[in-house]
Amino acid sequence: MLTSHTSYHTSPLTRERTKAILLPAPIHEAEETSFGISAPTTSTTVALALGDALAVVSARHVYTGDGEKPRDVFKRNHPGGAIGLGTGKGVVRISDLAVRLEDIPVVDGIFEDGLLDSPSISSASSESDLEVTEWAGTDAPLSATHTVRVIDCLLAGVGSKTGWVRVSKDEVVPPGRLKSVRGNVQRGVYEFEPSLVVGKSEMICVSGQAKAEDVKKWVMTSREEGRGAFPMGTVLGVSVEGTGREEVIAVIEVDELMRI
Repeated sequence: MLTSHTSYHTSPLTRERTKAILLPAPIHEAEETSFGISAPTTSTTVALALGDALAVVSARHVYTGDGEKPRDVFKRNHPGGAIGLGTGKGVVRISDLAVRLEDIPVVDGIFEDGLLDSPSISSASSESDLEVTEWAGTDAPLSATHTVRVIDCLLAGVGSKTGWVRVSKDEVVPPGRLKSVRGNVQRGVYEFEPSLVVGKSEMICVSGQAKAEDVKKWVMTSREEGRGAFPMGTVLGVSVEGTGREEVIAVIEVDELMRI
């Protein structure tokens, strides 16, 4: 509770509530004194300052793990805004927003650690070309002897910072599709229609160096022209250049990109 009262006993709202948290925000002078009117001015400014301090202290207490400092969370949640750009990146690229495959937790028992050897994404390039590629080759689904259930993905998703889950080397379950599940969570992930699993061959490949705003405009234009492209649940596969091959090393949902 934010209040100008400095004691539990003087506030009728806290007098009988022993478990209430009192955050005194006394006003140094009444609004009438400062501006000659009774409209909230000084009082709201004091409350805002105290609320801001409380938010910062709470963030420092909550975000304490690796990659979970307040600065990291802020950059992740505000990658495309003016404040986010002020963190040092003049241009937000797809590689800044995408989730690396190596950071996506795998459903227990699917494949061993160390299987992946992904090149790193670099966002240092100043190029802004929007490159799109179709994947060649086939995905490698799980063998019939290992059935992955929706509940397995949900459990793996609990420990995922991004909500993404992997069910094979080349297949992922996006958080958007996993959240849409209704019904028997004991069913296998391959039994759902529309499918929960997205393989590389189903992704639309975009260069990691592409500007996020360019990709968003491309998606909006395609949708407005009614080409049938980028339906709900579409996944972009982010590729890295300069390795002599194009390989997906990160992913992002189109719907999530459009919300940024």
